[in-house]
Amino acid sequence: PSTPAPADPTVVVVDATPSIELAKRVEDLNGGDVQAGDRLRYVLTVTADGDAPVSEVLVRDPLPEGLENVIPADGGVVAGGEIAWPLIPRLVPGEDDVSVQFEATVTAGLPTGTIIANQGNAVAVGLAPTPSDDPATAAPGDPTRVTVVSRPDLSTSAKIVEPTEARPGDQVAWQIVVANTGTDDAVNVVVRDPFPVDAFTDLDTGGGRLSG
Repeated sequence: PSTPAPADPTVVVVDATPSIELAKRVEDLNGGDVQAGDRLRYVLTVTADGDAPVSEVLVRDPLPEGLENVIPADGGVVAGGEIAWPLIPRLVPGEDDVSVQFEATVTAGLPTGTIIANQGNAVAVGLAPTPSDDPATAAPGDPTRVTVVSRPDLSTSAKIVEPTEARPGDQVAWQIVVANTGTDDAVNVVVRDPFPVDAFTDLDTGGGRLSG
C-alpha cells in the first residue's frame, strides 16, 4: 500500500555496512620494564565489527626504529621495512577474528625514555586502511607504544682475594672488579671497601685513599 503500483511485492532494502577493527598488543617476554635487548612480542587481531562480511583482508605492519632481529609468525614476511601477512579471504561479524604476531628485540644502546611507537594497518575490499589500536589505552586508533627504561647494573661486580688462606706475615692481594651489565652507562662510580686496617701492615691501596 505504500506504492501506487497494484499488486506489487513489499520490498525491504537492507543497509549493511562492512568495517574492520585491528587491535595490537605488546608483551615484554623478559618481564618488568622494557629495556634495551629485551624481546617483545606483538599480536595483531583483526575483527569484522560492522554488520556485513568483509573479504580479502590484508594486514601490514611498518617497522619502527628501535626494533631489530624481527621474526614474524603466521606466514608473515618482512620486506621494504614492513611485515605483510597472507591474505585473509573472509571475515564474518560476530564469528571470526584472526590474530597474527611477530617478535623483535629492542635495539641496544637506546637511552632511557626512548618511545617505540608501532602501528599496523588492515585493508579489505571496498574499505579504506584501518590503523591498529592499542587496547591498553582509552584513545582510539592510537599506536602501540613502549617506553625504554635504561639503567646501569653493577650487581655482578666482584671482589677477589689471593691467597684465600693466609698466615701471619703473608702478602695478601685483593682485586675489586667493577662490571656494568646494565643497559646504560654507569657514571661517577665510587668504589668503597670497609677494610680491617689494624689487621694488616704495609698497605698498598693501588691509588685508593684510606679514610675513617
